[in-house]
Amino acid sequence: MKIHLLHFEGCPHVDAARTALREALASEQLDVPIDEIDVVDPAAPPWARGWGSPTILIDGIDVAGQGPSTASACRLYAGGAPSVDAIRARIAATVKASRGACSRRDLVAGWLAFLLWGVPIALIIAGAFVPTARVALWIPSFAVMGVACLVNARQCGRLHCHVTGPLFLLGAIASVLDAFAIASLDWRLVLAVIAIGTALAYGLEWARGRYVEPSAPHRAEDPRAP
Repeated sequence: MKIHLLHFEGCPHVDAARTALREALASEQLDVPIDEIDVVDPAAPPWARGWGSPTILIDGIDVAGQGPSTASACRLYAGGAPSVDAIRARIAATVKASRGACSRRDLVAGWLAFLLWGVPIALIIAGAFVPTARVALWIPSFAVMGVACLVNARQCGRLHCHVTGPLFLLGAIASVLDAFAIASLDWRLVLAVIAIGTALAYGLEWARGRYVEPSAPHRAEDPRAP
């Protein structure tokens, strides 16, 4: 999420807008940097010119639903500055849209989930009852699930995948070590650790939310750009 406070010297209510914005972020329990831009500064990015002062943009959208004009001017809102409720409403709409985009990219929620996790889980269960086929079934199954989870964590930020991805890959490594007699591992312990770790990951997801925002450096660019 990108948040910009646009203003220029001499306009009233800038401090009130800044205070309302910080209060709204605190109410939503968000730790998001606020990028303040003086729109009449020669160093200001071109996209910022024309916005009134003060203006609060959440991912490029004005909290009051307005757009830039041909020249910057002082803005007066009902009550003087943008209200905390208006800012929170814009934040909520942005978060909802972001989560919707994440869910559309989520492999766990798509038809590929059966191939990436359903089939490997069935093969892992089969390997638990067929010792002679355990190595051949477990290594590729854990590897496929681990890689798929890491891709999903990167692609949509699915929270549990950040835990299960490395966990499944460790299962594949443990199976390789056991297969080549590098280390003697109890297969029951391996399954137990993976099962408990997966359950804890889903518990964390239930408590913290299904998706997490991917970390990326904040860039001074047009917030409306993809």
